[in-house]
Amino acid sequence: GPVTDRDFLGEFVGWNRPLHTAHGDHVSPRQRLLGWAQREELFIRQDVPYKEAARGSLSAKFCLVPRGKSAWSSRFFRVMFSECVPVILNDYYEPPFEPIVPVSTFVIKYPMKDLDDRFLDTLRAIPDDLLEVMVARMQEHRCWYLWIPGLMDYDNIDLNKGKLNRICPDWKQKNAFMAVMRLLRRKVRVSKTGMAGTTFWLPTIEGSNIQQVAT
Repeated sequence: GPVTDRDFLGEFVGWNRPLHTAHGDHVSPRQRLLGWAQREELFIRQDVPYKEAARGSLSAKFCLVPRGKSAWSSRFFRVMFSECVPVILNDYYEPPFEPIVPVSTFVIKYPMKDLDDRFLDTLRAIPDDLLEVMVARMQEHRCWYLWIPGLMDYDNIDLNKGKLNRICPDWKQKNAFMAVMRLLRRKVRVSKTGMAGTTFWLPTIEGSNIQQVAT
């Protein structure tokens, strides 16, 4: 059914991870979330089987992605394929491929040290029509985060049998590898002396200017 009909406002399954001492004595966002485990409108668990964790993300409107102990988050990518809007609770996390993917149009980012009832009020106040639009945008762009197995990998055979066609119909052109290549292409060095193969020059005595050679 539509995401607006889901049973839970928010979801998080994970372990507590204290913040680094550089953040002072602030309570970690994970600890704060785990403290809300008894709230009926939230699906908060610490150690459950994978199927139970998947049920949570499939039953919630918003999936909370708090700061952990690593610089990356597999959870951020996974919940998008559960039609669950990610809420980043990590002040220093930058989602990949922002030059390509308009992350701020379908992902929420909230200060990780300000988790209280005002945070939950913010989520409750998001109207259903906006939530539906965010999910639609997420569905449009989430496949950029899909890493395709190599041609020599057995899993690639399953992909070519149409395993991903329903969720990511354009997976051959829109995937993480292609996103990396597009970003690298933008970093190609541009020669300061003109186009290769079409520009020729001789040094001048002054050294500050280049004398163009007529062709």
